[in-house]
Amino acid sequence: MRMCNALNGVKIMKKAVSTITFISLTYFGTALCLEAKPKAPPKPKVPASVMLENSRSSELTNFSVYATGQEEQALSSLKKPLISGKKIQLSLKGLKSCVVTLSGTFADGSDASGEVDVCAEKLIRLID
Repeated sequence: MRMCNALNGVKIMKKAVSTITFISLTYFGTALCLEAKPKAPPKPKVPASVMLENSRSSELTNFSVYATGQEEQALSSLKKPLISGKKIQLSLKGLKSCVVTLSGTFADGSDASGEVDVCAEKLIRLID
């Protein structure tokens, strides 16, 4: 985006205008031009925790949250099974990016896994 003084767009139509005036208009017109730099979008704030809700009919027996690409060490894990209809807050201490990898299993043998952008989603709801 370019914002300039109105003199920048002046076109000299008459020959009667002296060379000095023309140079003056050209010099000051461009000297008063400002280049507006586009603002970078703000970086999303990485949350310290996220809420996990078990909306399935089966009990969640095992669940862990990992920083994407670092699946060898969990950021947070369930300490005890999460029964159907309950919520728990999971810490994301040490997380530096917004995307996390989820891995879990239910009592009925099904699993819950995938990636979530926790900067955009503050609630992870597990559904049937």
